[in-house]
Amino acid sequence: MKTTTLMNRLFAAAACVIGMTGAATAADFDIPGGSLAQALDAYSAQSGVPLVVSANAVRSVQSGGLRGEFSAPDALSRLLKGTGFSANPSPSGV
Repeated sequence: MKTTTLMNRLFAAAACVIGMTGAATAADFDIPGGSLAQALDAYSAQSGVPLVVSANAVRSVQSGGLRGEFSAPDALSRLLKGTGFSANPSPSGV
């Protein structure tokens, strides 16, 4: 396995760290498909949930987008579906 592939997989496991305080409330999301980086920016703006993301890890990765009413954790999970990335909540919210 190439080193870059291994590093990308490690980033995939740890690239998204979120604070989920109060995130169980459903909200309307309207995030078009396309760049994962742009989708995550839109997610953060629409949910109010801050994200820490490695720009290098999500470069050239695409998301299917998201439209509808979802809790913040469910919306993020759906945005990341099929990208190889996962969200890891941070208890400190940082």
